[in-house]
Amino acid sequence: MQQGPYVFSVRELSRYIKTTLERDRALQNVLVRGELSNCKYHSSGHFYFTLKDEESQLPGVMWRDRVQALGFRCENGMRVTAEGNIAVY
Repeated sequence: MQQGPYVFSVRELSRYIKTTLERDRALQNVLVRGELSNCKYHSSGHFYFTLKDEESQLPGVMWRDRVQALGFRCENGMRVTAEGNIAVY
């Protein structure tokens, strides 16, 4: 019999977090306002960035098809309202 808290493997915890977040309907189409930083356009066409405010940061990715449809180039320091979903990869 195990005593103390359950010890997850990395895989188990990652799957649990992914499943929990992706089942939460409130996180499937969110709007969030912040400042872009760490902007990087990858050779794949995807755009990687951090969205931040004075107290927190969220890493993000915009897939190639969305980048191509955007109509402008994102740059560090831009204040944006981003729409998307929360996911774990």
